[in-house]
Amino acid sequence: MARKKSQVSVLNSCDETAELISTDLTERNISASRRSAARERLVSLKELASFLDRDRNTVMKWLDHGLPYVEKADRDLGKAWSFDTAEVVRWLEKRAADTAAEKLGASGLDGKTSEEEAKRRRAVAAAIITELEAAEAVKTVVRVSHIVDRISTDYAEIRSRLMSLPDAIAGRVEAKVAQKVREIADEQVRSALKALRVDRDFQQSEG
Repeated sequence: MARKKSQVSVLNSCDETAELISTDLTERNISASRRSAARERLVSLKELASFLDRDRNTVMKWLDHGLPYVEKADRDLGKAWSFDTAEVVRWLEKRAADTAAEKLGASGLDGKTSEEEAKRRRAVAAAIITELEAAEAVKTVVRVSHIVDRISTDYAEIRSRLMSLPDAIAGRVEAKVAQKVREIADEQVRSALKALRVDRDFQQSEG
């Protein structure tokens, strides 16, 4: 009978613990299904601090500001802090975005953005766009220049090999017709190259 009461007590304790963790998860907006899927991403407080290159005190302060966790530490129950790294990173990203928005706010007393601030934001946006366009233009020029150099090098190699074909072909036929074969092959190769505009430009650049 005493054993049965002990079992009931343990079960009740587990239920209370589960309810506590469930409440914590609800407050942190981490659902049970998400918790299950994130098991491989779970880390301890120490591991999280090391992963983010921050000290434990910093992470503890974040908890006071809403840092999401999967399981809360409880010495009485032998529980340690447990965090989902993906949830933590998302929280830090949102926190950084909110901070940036506050710094760029500069709203008037009525909560609306002042005309001066609006002009400043437009000027900053225009400057950023101009800078991005300039950077893209530079990258485009660099890419085109690089491609042209590669094509020129490859084309010079191809042209050289084509020009050597008449001699290579003539060397594989009987001596009495070798000269005739060389002339015919040379004529065909030169005719084909002449039809290419890039070859004319290539010859002019060499001249």
